[in-house]
Amino acid sequence: MGSTEDERSIVGALEPGRRLEADGTDDERSILGDLHRISAHIEQLEDAARAARAVEFDQIRAVVQQLEAVATTAKAVESDLARELADTNRMSVASARVVRDRLAAALRALAEALVSQEERVE
Repeated sequence: MGSTEDERSIVGALEPGRRLEADGTDDERSILGDLHRISAHIEQLEDAARAARAVEFDQIRAVVQQLEAVATTAKAVESDLARELADTNRMSVASARVVRDRLAAALRALAEALVSQEERVE
C-alpha cells in the first residue's frame, strides 16, 4: 500500500501552486521537479498557441477585409461593364436603325427607279 500513498502524494504535489515538499525522497522531489518543469513548458506552449491563434485570426480578418474590398471593386467593375454594355447595345441599336433607315431609303429609291423604268418601257 505504500506505493498508492506515494502515488497520491505525487499527484497531490502536482496540483497548481503547490511547492515541492521537503519531506519526500530525493527521487520524488526530482520527479516532481521534472513534472513541474514540464507543466511550466506546457503552459508556455499553450500561451504561445493562444498568441499564434490571435495573430492568425488577425491575419484572417485582414484577408477577409481584402476579399471584401476585392468583392466591392468587382461589383463596381461589373456595374461599369453593364453600363458600358448597355451603352454599346444602345449604340448598336441606334446604328442598326440608321442602317435600316438608309437601307429603306435606298430600297424606296430603287423601287421608284424601277417603277419609273417600267412606265417608260410601257
